[in-house]
Amino acid sequence: MFAWMFRLGRLMGFWLCLSMVLVMVLGGSTIWLRHQLRSGEARLEVLQAKEEVLRAGMDRLAMEWSRLNQPAQLADLARRHLDLRPVPISPPAEFVEVLAPAPLPGGAER
Repeated sequence: MFAWMFRLGRLMGFWLCLSMVLVMVLGGSTIWLRHQLRSGEARLEVLQAKEEVLRAGMDRLAMEWSRLNQPAQLADLARRHLDLRPVPISPPAEFVEVLAPAPLPGGAER
């Protein structure tokens, strides 16, 4: 006579237990996701600080490059440190001289 009440009670108990497990799983996953988010934000802040340092270094390098890449300064450095002379212009060679075999080093004949 009361069999349907026991079945209803078991069914309600099953759904109650299932909902409790679901709440625990969702609560635990929410806590885990919140922890992952906070650790990701901390890593992001560290990376942003490194990026700022690198950008400052790149700005300093760009300023130094623009200072060193002045045409007048490059000409002065070339004049002081490179022993550049104009290439002497020779008269044009004749076609026969161009096709003639070049002498071997050491005076050896072919």
